[in-house]
Amino acid sequence: MATESTQVVAVRQQEGTTMARKPFAMALLIVLALGLLMPSAAYAHRMIWNVGVHTNAGSAIAIEDPSISQVIYHDVTEAAPQIWLTFDAKAGQSLYMQLGVPVLDRLVDYRPAMALIGPGLPEPEGDLPFEVPSGMGVLVFPSGTPQYFLEEFTGTEDWIMREEEVDLPATGRYYFLGYEPEPENGKLWISLGRKEHFGLRDILTINRVIDAVRAFHETTGSPYSLLRVIQIALLAALAAVMGIAGYLLF
Repeated sequence: MATESTQVVAVRQQEGTTMARKPFAMALLIVLALGLLMPSAAYAHRMIWNVGVHTNAGSAIAIEDPSISQVIYHDVTEAAPQIWLTFDAKAGQSLYMQLGVPVLDRLVDYRPAMALIGPGLPEPEGDLPFEVPSGMGVLVFPSGTPQYFLEEFTGTEDWIMREEEVDLPATGRYYFLGYEPEPENGKLWISLGRKEHFGLRDILTINRVIDAVRAFHETTGSPYSLLRVIQIALLAALAAVMGIAGYLLF
C-alpha cells in the first residue's frame, strides 16, 4: 500500500508540473508567432494619429515615451497652422527630433519649422507664430537643406528638412511642435525618438497605417498586395497556433 501511495503521489506531482508548464508554453508559442509578424513593422515609425485639432499647448497630444520612434503627419491649413505634442522628461534626457515634407511638386519650396518648448530653454526672442507657455523657453529649428529620403516600406518619398538631438536641461513638461512660419498651406511631419517598439496593436493596424501614410503623401496605387497577403497568412497561422495550443495545453 505504501508503494502504491508513493506512485500516486509521484503521478500527481508530474501532472502538477505539466499543468504549471502550460501557461509558460502558451506564452512562448504566442511570442514565437508574433515574432513572425514583427519584421513587417520594424521599418517604420510608430504612427501618432492626427485629427487636425492639436494646434496649441492646451490641445497637444500627450506622448508617453519620447524615446520611442514615432511620427505624426499634418496638413497645414489656416484652421490648423501647427501640430503640437507634449511629454514629460528628466534633466539630461536626450531627445531626437526630425522635420519633414512629402515630395510633391507644389511643396518644392515649402520650408516649415519645428520648435521645442520647455523649462530651462532660452527665452523666446522676436515674434513667434505660437504662444510659449509662461515660465518656459524655446528652441526654434527652421528648415535646412532638404535631404531626399525613400521610405521603402510604405513606398513614399520625403524631404527631411531638419534633424536635431538635444539634451534636455531640466525635469518637467515639454512641448514639441511643427509649424509654417509664413501663413501658407502645405504638409509637414514631425517625429521624435530613435527606439523602435511595436506591439500587437501596431501589427494588426499596419495596413491602415500604410494607407494613411500613402494618402498623406498623395501616392496612388498599392504596390504592397503581396506584403498584405503574407501578413494575412501569418495572422491566420497565428490564429491556428493559438487554437492548437489551446486544444493541446488546456
